Amino acid sequence: INNQTGKVINNTQNNKQQLAPLPFSLSALQIAAAKMFSMSAKQVLDICQQLYEKHKLITYPRSDCQYLPKEHLHDIPSVVNAIKSVSSKLSPMLEQADFNKKGSAWNDKKVSAHHAIIPTAKDKPTGSLSSDEGKIYELVAKQYLAQFYPNFEYSEKQINTEIAGGLFISRQKDIIKTGWKDLFSL
Repeated sequence: INNQTGKVINNTQNNKQQLAPLPFSLSALQIAAAKMFSMSAKQVLDICQQLYEKHKLITYPRSDCQYLPKEHLHDIPSVVNAIKSVSSKLSPMLEQADFNKKGSAWNDKKVSAHHAIIPTAKDKPTGSLSSDEGKIYELVAKQYLAQFYPNFEYSEKQINTEIAGGLFISRQKDIIKTGWKDLFSL
């Protein structure tokens, strides 16, 4: 195809959005922690039990649900204040959140026996957190805070070009607004 003339036969551009991921169920948290921190499922469960029973910083961890009851909307200010107090690393991220945003995570019809794992309103751990406890707490808190961030927005472009009887497809993805993904770049 060297020195051949190409003809653009199709050119498309679509703007798209991606909603924030839902809060964690136990299995979703175990998968995320395995990817990010190379922790086993048992390690994550044990750490969650400590955060729940000893420190009282997260809600019941043995949940298979990723949704929250609407009654939890009233708890947002106290949970946000607790996150600020427990994790100074996440404090700057609170300033970019819109706590009036009500996403799809709050859905009474999709809450099973237990709701998603989220931070509690308790603003101090019982004793100090271990490094791994801090990592899991911040992961749970980020997933919760993502509910209050804008959508991730991007543009998908595709150009189909015909050269010497062959079809060549070029694709490009441009970020318009990082939105909730900003939380996970820390």
